[in-house]
Amino acid sequence: ISNSSLYFGIIKNDLFYGSESILGNDFSVTSGMNYYISSDDTYKSFKEAKLNSSENGIPVLIDEDCWKVYFGGYSSEKDASLAKNKFKKNVEIVKSKENLIVLSDGNTPCVILDSSDYFACVKDGDGLTVNIEGKEYRGCLEFRKSGGVFDVINILSFDEYLYGVVPCEMSNEWHKEALKAQ
Repeated sequence: ISNSSLYFGIIKNDLFYGSESILGNDFSVTSGMNYYISSDDTYKSFKEAKLNSSENGIPVLIDEDCWKVYFGGYSSEKDASLAKNKFKKNVEIVKSKENLIVLSDGNTPCVILDSSDYFACVKDGDGLTVNIEGKEYRGCLEFRKSGGVFDVINILSFDEYLYGVVPCEMSNEWHKEALKAQ
């Protein structure tokens, strides 16, 4: 994703819940690891989770106004258990949900969605289009894991859909009356 800023979150009851604008470049959406270390604390916003994440923590969206902070990313519970012993505060090992999705800037994870109830959504930080591999998409993009790959669904309002479809149906060089009828 070649945008310079993005929002990352979920859509619940037609409303977007998620992060403030995340600045970066070369964003990618990937599957996460199987295990993480999680703080006991919960937060009401991305900003609050980010402020309490230290340099190695990653803000994690659990539900509309529920954020946590994860550390690491481990392929086995044994590896996570060994890492847990290095923490001085109360932490727990979390087995990620099937739908865990990570938004990264380059190789650095910025934010995680760990929910079995929602799919991750990405939208442009400036309210414009999301740019993937040279193509622009209005609205937001929903990422759904399907086996080892992602299905990406463009979520649009009806008006945004028409902006893209109507101009492609007829050339502006067609007869004026045909264009009026359209």
